[in-house]
Amino acid sequence: MQTKADLTPRTLTLTAVKAKGGDLVTFTANVANLGQASARNVAVRFLIDGAQLGAEKTVAQLAGGSNASVSSDAWSASHADGTHTAKVVVDPANAVPESNDANNASTLTFRVKGGRVG
Repeated sequence: MQTKADLTPRTLTLTAVKAKGGDLVTFTANVANLGQASARNVAVRFLIDGAQLGAEKTVAQLAGGSNASVSSDAWSASHADGTHTAKVVVDPANAVPESNDANNASTLTFRVKGGRVG
């Protein structure tokens, strides 16, 4: 019987909003606890091309079998033409006892052309 939490990002999506010649992009992760135990103060870190995007977000409590939607700070696509990788890491410091730490990250590749996300 699994009695620990098991935190994982189920999905990672992006939303672009046109803003004065460059898109502002926000990333949203659906963070799930696949385990039976509750997890408290779950840190969620967003990265773009390996660099942390804004401050870590915190989910105060995530019961076993539940999920929460967590959004990043905005990222500007202005002057960022090319292919980029967004990554979300749940519990990046491994502070929450889990049955599986190998499933704590998810990535999304996207392209920017002319300051617009496409």
